[in-house]
Amino acid sequence: MKNELVKLIELSKIDAEIDAMAEAREELPSQIDKLQSQLNELENSLNEKKQELILWEKDKKTREQELTEKKDWIAKREGILKEIKTNKEYHAALKEVAQAKKAITDIESALLQLMGRIDERTKELADLEKEVIEKKPPIEEQIRGKKGQIGVLEQQVGDKTAERIQKEKELEEGLLKKYKTIKARLSPAVAPAGRGVCLECNMNIPPQLYLELQKFKQVISCPRCHRILYLET
Repeated sequence: MKNELVKLIELSKIDAEIDAMAEAREELPSQIDKLQSQLNELENSLNEKKQELILWEKDKKTREQELTEKKDWIAKREGILKEIKTNKEYHAALKEVAQAKKAITDIESALLQLMGRIDERTKELADLEKEVIEKKPPIEEQIRGKKGQIGVLEQQVGDKTAERIQKEKELEEGLLKKYKTIKARLSPAVAPAGRGVCLECNMNIPPQLYLELQKFKQVISCPRCHRILYLET
């Protein structure tokens, strides 16, 4: 029975390694997603601000064109004022020129504000581009590293699973069945005992049961957690 327990302990250790590797493997995709989100956030912010700057530049050109057209119109209109023969037409023309000049003032004011925003955004983009250049490579390196870890862990799990299958074949069928039943609800299914205590659930083992455990003649389970006990040496 002692040899069977030794094999069972070895199987339990293999299962613990597989479980730890599988847990680490399961955590990696979410870690990769978080890193990718950081990268996307940086790049999206940069692209959005670039697109907004492009729209502002187009708006600036439109307003500049409108300003030129208004000034040309005023120049032409003022050039024909002296040709107007009636006071009514003359005052109407003056009013149109005054309105056009007011429109020019408004356009120039809007242009100044727009140019200020463009200057601020250009500086902001320069800083943001620098930040992306600095942060993107290490984030991408972390992503590649974690993807590589997934492959390594999957290979290790595969190797350990093959080792586990071999260990199962070496175990007595009844003991293996008992082990699997326990492991289906508790992990680990095998617990060390020491100083009269189950070291998994900290339950005191009755003295007589502890003596039987030391004899290695039968499978002893913890009265509380029902794990298979073995004596820690």
